[in-house]
Amino acid sequence: MDYKEYIGKILGDGGVLAKELPGYKARPGQLRMAGDVADAIQNGHDLVVEAGTGTGKTFAYLLPSIISKKKVLVSTQTRNLQDQISEKDLPRLIGMLGDEMQIRTAVLKGRTGYLCLKRMDDLEAEQKVSGFQETISFGDGGAVKSRNSGSEEKNEEEFRKLQEFASRSETGDLDTLRGVPASSMLLNFVRSSKYTCVGQKCPHAQDCFVNRARARALEADITVVNHALYFIGRKLDVDSNHEAKILPDADVVVFDEAHSVEQTARGAFSDRFSSREADEMLKEIRRALLQLRKKGGASSGGKAGNDTDRAFDELENAVSRVRTSQIEFRNALQETMTAAGEKGPYGSQSQANLAPLMKSGRCADAGKALLADVRKLRALLLVLAAPDDGSVGETAKAYADLSAEISRAAVLRLEDGFSKVRGVFESLSASFAEAASLLETLFNGIENDNVCVFAECFASSFAITSAPVDVSESFRKYVLSDTDAVRVFTSATMAVADSADPFSHFKRSIGLSDTAQDIVPSPFNYEEQGLIYVPCNLPDVKSSDRIGVLSRLMAGIIGEVPGGVFVLCTSRSAMTGLYRELSKLLRGRRVLVQDEESRSSLVETFIREKNAVLVATKSFWEGVDVPGDTLSAVFIDKFPFPAFNSPVEKAVSERYEKMRKGSSFRAISLPECIIALRQGVGRLIRTVNDSGIIVLFDPRIEEGKSYIRTIMESLPPCRVTNDYGDVRKFWSERRAARAKPE
Repeated sequence: MDYKEYIGKILGDGGVLAKELPGYKARPGQLRMAGDVADAIQNGHDLVVEAGTGTGKTFAYLLPSIISKKKVLVSTQTRNLQDQISEKDLPRLIGMLGDEMQIRTAVLKGRTGYLCLKRMDDLEAEQKVSGFQETISFGDGGAVKSRNSGSEEKNEEEFRKLQEFASRSETGDLDTLRGVPASSMLLNFVRSSKYTCVGQKCPHAQDCFVNRARARALEADITVVNHALYFIGRKLDVDSNHEAKILPDADVVVFDEAHSVEQTARGAFSDRFSSREADEMLKEIRRALLQLRKKGGASSGGKAGNDTDRAFDELENAVSRVRTSQIEFRNALQETMTAAGEKGPYGSQSQANLAPLMKSGRCADAGKALLADVRKLRALLLVLAAPDDGSVGETAKAYADLSAEISRAAVLRLEDGFSKVRGVFESLSASFAEAASLLETLFNGIENDNVCVFAECFASSFAITSAPVDVSESFRKYVLSDTDAVRVFTSATMAVADSADPFSHFKRSIGLSDTAQDIVPSPFNYEEQGLIYVPCNLPDVKSSDRIGVLSRLMAGIIGEVPGGVFVLCTSRSAMTGLYRELSKLLRGRRVLVQDEESRSSLVETFIREKNAVLVATKSFWEGVDVPGDTLSAVFIDKFPFPAFNSPVEKAVSERYEKMRKGSSFRAISLPECIIALRQGVGRLIRTVNDSGIIVLFDPRIEEGKSYIRTIMESLPPCRVTNDYGDVRKFWSERRAARAKPE
């Protein structure tokens, strides 16, 4: 088959899409990109391709993937795009191709994205005895109950909806659940979790939504996943010898939204101990113990019954000790960080490298106690989950300080009708074994300058993370090592106009070398559709009165804007300050702020209001699509240079300067700033009919330094002005154009 000729028959003028879609016009950029992808698949080489907004990149990589008849994985950064591709784009395109293309598709999400049927059974059984509120707040000392304001009637209504969903859903995909809020504690209880999964011992193993989703992915020709799942899956599949893989093998892997793969891969390739996750596991142990006691563990009488109860008492005490040790270690970390003046990048938590903290006597002692208690707990779980093969007594004596008689009585008791609970102990034993091993490694220190080990303290929890500094080493090991696969990396924002190779930053960050590459320009007429306005005499970015000055300036400009405005901020403090001041200054417009509602709810409100002002930070710089007049302007408070506040960010910069013997500013800070900025300004013009202004409130633009020119050259080719008269003229021309009869 001549791929390019076939692609032309589908995407070209007079092709299949033109016949199916009224008003369809072929896009040269889409045809060009589809040809690039077809060449990569046919010739077996990797491809990096930037596709400007409006190119139609999804069809440009899906069509060659479909007609190749190879096994394909499509990976996205966001679940929204994952759902759009799997539910809309793929079915639509396959339907247009007709019967000659019999393609099986699947979507695969992380485990927590699916409902667990066993947990539904547990919830139904436990609530009959204890009620919903006690069941979902179990082990929290009432903390969860106080946060969950829902009544028993509300919980019962949510439970009925969960039951209906469990009975009628083909996939168990919780993103398709309606009528139960994402914050629901019942919903959190019934999510699938590796900590509560008992594997093939589960009575629902054959019907398990996770197992069925993975089975469909193995059978499918094209499977849509997300970046986090892909990288976690590759790490597990490469590091383990298990036949049951997380991901299906693929001939072609397409990374959409590829500008984010470095950061997502760093998170996926990290190892992390979280006290919050450990607390969830401790709750499951206590829940299992309660089930055992309620089913007669304490009423059987006789020596065997007493020995069983003593074993269970030991386990409950061990759970309490781990919880106490976690609190003490968290407090030791926080006090040591506070004394050292460490503060997190967002102000809500502290972050610091772990090694210096562990030199503190209090942190070292608290860490040793925590590790010892986790080991003891794991040993007790191992005893209760062990088979009756004669090894239980030795295990008990060596690790759990229980007599062989007591441990044997406990195990026999579990054999006698409590196999489900025993499966939970077995699963949690494995999880706490991993936790103990990880804590030991982290506390002892890792002699590797490409690994950053740091601690984070939150209001009531802590986490310790071991993260790769240079992701490229791990990326080569877990991703690029699959030499049989073709990889396509695409995004609207990957290139940086700062060198002979505009993709040098992207390729270096993930270890790519020999690869084909292309930049497909956007079909939009940015010079006509958009205007970039740079106000003069702006206050310095560190000025104490900056928020007040900017808010008054913004309010004046907003008065000229016919539609809505995004005010995109580079920090939460700037967001909070600008929201506060704009709320006072603006009349007749609703001012919204990030976190006031969920992101999707805020976007819906913004669209409904038609002329709202939304003040937001990072999560609204990308992945938000508001075409049409509803969004008429995007304000950027300043250039989004990385702050290098976190231990990992500092380590990345220091490692580059040490290894490359040069400044990290142009190699790391500048490219990351440009990519983030391009994402932000890219929210404005989404279709050929959109128009609007971008306002940059960064005073450094007037300095005219070379790095500023690089930034401005990387933006869409709109007209740039510092004359406010041009802004008024732009809106006047837009109004006149819309007033003309068609």
